[in-house]
Amino acid sequence: MSYLIARRDGRVCTAYTEALGATCFRYDRGRTIDVVHIGAADGLTSGMVYFLGEDRDQRLWIGTATGST
Repeated sequence: MSYLIARRDGRVCTAYTEALGATCFRYDRGRTIDVVHIGAADGLTSGMVYFLGEDRDQRLWIGTATGST
């Protein structure tokens, strides 16, 4: 993993050193639940993620090699 953020709604999102996109999930009582992968099929123009962020409206921002999504 290269990036990890804890979101205000309780989800955790992570990106990898490889061109795999990002994955968000919840952690509940020792289990990973609600796993959602975000990749090219979801609109990312590149699998390379250089930052993850969340704005004040709780929107997830993913910085890629071709801009933010």
